[in-house]
Amino acid sequence: MAENITRIRQARLDRGLSIRVVADATGVPKTTLHRIETGARITKRDHARALYKYYDYEVDLADIYDPNFDTQVAGAT
Repeated sequence: MAENITRIRQARLDRGLSIRVVADATGVPKTTLHRIETGARITKRDHARALYKYYDYEVDLADIYDPNFDTQVAGAT
């Protein structure tokens, strides 16, 4: 079964980076980063800030905090 490709994961893949590279550069443990990318874990503030800075502020914080949140679905009534 294919895993969900979230925006935060897509940002990493677009840059050709491995989870290990991002984890080492940000201080976010690999397992935590994987869980953040798959939406299995909502991140801590310090991890979110490290990832936001690492991706040059190009990844929306909402995508880091809750990568499976769909604003279009949330806005629908």
